[in-house]
Amino acid sequence: MLSEEGAPIFRAQYSTKYLVDSHEKVINDLCETGLLKSSYDGLSFSYKYIYYFYAAKYIAENHRAEEHVISELCKKMHSEKHANILIFITYHTKDQEVLDEILKFASSIFLDETPATLDNTDTEHFEEMLSSIPALVMESRSTEDIDDHRRSALSRRDAVEQARRQHSDDEGDDEIIETHTFADINRSAKAIEIIGQILRNRHGSLKIDQLNALANTAFMTGLRFLSFYFKMTKSLKSEILEELANILEKNGSLTDGEIRDEARKLFLGICYGVSFSVIKKISFSTGNDQLAPIFKKIAADVDTPAVHLISLCIDLEFTKRINRETILDAMKKIESSTVAYRLLQETIIQHLYLHSIEYADRQWLSAKLNIPIKDQRLVQSQKKTKILKA
Repeated sequence: MLSEEGAPIFRAQYSTKYLVDSHEKVINDLCETGLLKSSYDGLSFSYKYIYYFYAAKYIAENHRAEEHVISELCKKMHSEKHANILIFITYHTKDQEVLDEILKFASSIFLDETPATLDNTDTEHFEEMLSSIPALVMESRSTEDIDDHRRSALSRRDAVEQARRQHSDDEGDDEIIETHTFADINRSAKAIEIIGQILRNRHGSLKIDQLNALANTAFMTGLRFLSFYFKMTKSLKSEILEELANILEKNGSLTDGEIRDEARKLFLGICYGVSFSVIKKISFSTGNDQLAPIFKKIAADVDTPAVHLISLCIDLEFTKRINRETILDAMKKIESSTVAYRLLQETIIQHLYLHSIEYADRQWLSAKLNIPIKDQRLVQSQKKTKILKA
C-alpha cells in the first residue's frame, strides 16, 4: 500500500532513475487496466498475486545486487506471501543459483532427522494397534457416486487450503510461528509445494540431474518431517495416551477399559492419518506424468517402502490408469511393512472412489490386495425404486 503521504516521496525517487512524462497518467492507466486500485487509504495492487508477480520479477532481475534476498525469502517461506514470491521468482529466472538456494534451504529443514522409511522399525510404536482398524472393503460405486465423492474430496481440500491461507495472511504470522519446530513444519510443507511448482512448470527446460535433485529433495524434506513426527510420538506415547484418556473420561459413559481402548484407537488414528497425509502431500505436490522416469529412479535408488509408496501414488493419480505391473512391483517392495502395506491398500481404494475404473481392474485389485468387493448395485436399485414410488 502506497499512502498519500508516501506517494510524493516515491515519485521523486522513481524520477531520479527513470524518465516519466506524467506519473498521474501512468497511475490512471494502471488503475483502468485493473493492475492497481485507488482508495482512501492510498494506492495498492488490485490483487495480491499481482504484487507477488512483480515483486518476484524485480527480485529475479536484481537478486545478485541484493545479497541474501533469496535466502531471506526461504527463511520465511512458511507465509503465503514469501512462498508465492519464491514460486514466481522461479518463473522469471533460470538462474541455477536461485534453485540451489531453495534446495539448500529445503535440505536444512529437520536436518538432524533421517528420512522416514515406513519400515517396521519406524512404525513399531503404533503398528501393534493396526488390528483394531476395521477391515478394508472395496465398494462398487456408480458414476454418480464417484462424481459426488470427487466433489466432496475437492471441497474438503479447498476448505483446508483456504483455512491455511487465512492463517498465513495474519499480520502476526511471523510471530505466531516463531518456535523452531512449528516454523520447520510449515516450511517443510511450503518447500515441497514450491519445488513441486518448479518441477511442473519447468520440467521441459531443466536438465535431468536438476529434476532428479529437485524431486529427491522434495521427497526427503517431507520424509524427514515424518521421521521427526514418529520420534516425537514414540517418545511421548504414554503422555499422549494419558491425555487422550483424560479427554475421553469427561464423557462419563465409558468404563475404564473402554477409555483405554478408545484412547489407543485415537492415538493410532492420529499417527496413521499423519503418515497418510505426508505421503499424499508429497505425491500431489510433486506429481507429473511426464516426470515418471525421475520418480522411478528415485524409488529404485532410495528403495524404501515410503518412497515406493510415493512413486505409486504419483503413478495412480497422474497417469489415470491401473498399471498392473507397477502395482505388483510396489506391493513386493512394500509388503514387508505392515503400515506401508495398509497405506498402499487405502491409497488404491481411495483412487477407485475418485475415478471410474474398469470392473475387471477392480476384480484384479480385489484379488491381489485381498480386499473384498462390496457390490452396491443392489443398493442403487433400491434407491431408484424408492424414488419411483415417491
